[in-house]
Amino acid sequence: MSVKTNVFGVFAVIKALLPLLKKSTAGRIVNLSIGLGSLAQNSDQNYEFANFKLLAYNSSKTAVNAIAVLLAAELKDTPVKVNTADPGFTAALINTSRQT
Repeated sequence: MSVKTNVFGVFAVIKALLPLLKKSTAGRIVNLSIGLGSLAQNSDQNYEFANFKLLAYNSSKTAVNAIAVLLAAELKDTPVKVNTADPGFTAALINTSRQT
């Protein structure tokens, strides 16, 4: 689920909205990621979260970071700016009710 949501979902939304963003005088793309998606931090044994090796989640966030880097390079001569933000750890609300 992480890859489907974090990578393909992000890419689909950007692809759908990019024509409108390019028409804007100040288009912005801001993706949400986390340090767990950083190849540099995941390679550092002293990283405070070095023990969190969540294959699907970490790699999906790494892909989000790559999307941002590649899009920023592709759009460098346009008014569209691309960034990735790390909001830090936050409590997540999980819906435990099941619909049948």
